[in-house]
Amino acid sequence: MNVKARQELIGIGALVVGLFLGLTLLRLPVTGNWGDHIGSLMWRTLGAGSAVLPLLGIGWALAAFQRLGSLSSGRTAALGVGLVLLLPYGIGTVTGARFPSDYALWSPTQRLVGVAPALVAHGIHQAVGTAGGALVGLFALSALGILTVGWHPLVALRTRETEVRKRDAGSGMRDAGKARQKASLPEGEPRIPHPPSRIPAPRRPPAHPKRSPTPNRRGR
Repeated sequence: MNVKARQELIGIGALVVGLFLGLTLLRLPVTGNWGDHIGSLMWRTLGAGSAVLPLLGIGWALAAFQRLGSLSSGRTAALGVGLVLLLPYGIGTVTGARFPSDYALWSPTQRLVGVAPALVAHGIHQAVGTAGGALVGLFALSALGILTVGWHPLVALRTRETEVRKRDAGSGMRDAGKARQKASLPEGEPRIPHPPSRIPAPRRPPAHPKRSPTPNRRGR
């Protein structure tokens, strides 16, 4: 089996697993007992981050079939795993990162965080507070985006800088082009007179002198 066929087979497997996990999160009876237990475990452990797992399987399959451009399957998987943790971590940081010890007492918003991201958010919140936790999340999201898709939340600054550079480069090229055009023109070039016309001008007939009338001579 060549490398391309192996990647496509792994992509198909990731798609199947992702779709199955998505059905377990919906608590549908079509997934059986295993699906019910897996869905409950994912909601309890990862909270809202578990919703990224089906998207991870779909993205992995698209990357395996080269439908995501230069984004490889490995970077797609890394991006999905990072978002699984960062999404509920952000929710926990914004809501204050305070969670009761008993999971049954958690509010619906707290359950969106999940147990694992809640531990991380609570530890960081105790160390650096809400502002520090938000900055840590921003840095983690930026690092994840740069390492996977080459994007980060502050990309607008880079875009403005690039536009300024392009505008400066364009004006410099126009000035250089005008200077080259001026340099290519010879200084003091004499004007060449227009060639005379080869078509002969029409000749006018000569004017005949007027004759004075002669007197009539009669015979003597």
